[in-house]
Amino acid sequence: MRPLRGKEVHGNERFLMEEMTKLPNITILGLVVLACGHSFGASSFHVLKMSSGIRELTLQLVTRRDSKAFVCQPGCICAEPSNWETEDLVLPCLKEVAINGLRGTEHELALVERLFKWATMLERVTVIFHDSISESNGEEFRQLLLSFSRPAICMKFSHGGGSLSFD
Repeated sequence: MRPLRGKEVHGNERFLMEEMTKLPNITILGLVVLACGHSFGASSFHVLKMSSGIRELTLQLVTRRDSKAFVCQPGCICAEPSNWETEDLVLPCLKEVAINGLRGTEHELALVERLFKWATMLERVTVIFHDSISESNGEEFRQLLLSFSRPAICMKFSHGGGSLSFD
């Protein structure tokens, strides 16, 4: 068994995601994201790139009550690879996306916008806003998300009840 190589992160931790190149034949994928202020687009891109045959994707955005206090530092490994927003990815089988706990952060919106571009056959998107989002902010985010969409995509929006929160 060959030892895994990766970039040094903190102490003994290493960035090993780039060691994985393909996941088994997955048709339904659920990603639970607890970002704590970090960018998660690059790592989500990497997972999606390895599972390009998925038909359904659930993105559960989990928040911590104290995550507002954290600001990701420049040069943080969370942005690797840095070309994820411009690199081509096609998810030709993805027809349905559910996003739970959307707060409308810059990191969340960047990933959602890319998802609309990557998923060329997307038919349905369900978005449940985090319960902290007001009706007026929810309407603003709804309009923004609709601007990312294509006419053939059925969009459904609701508030609260779909988010997880951890202390």
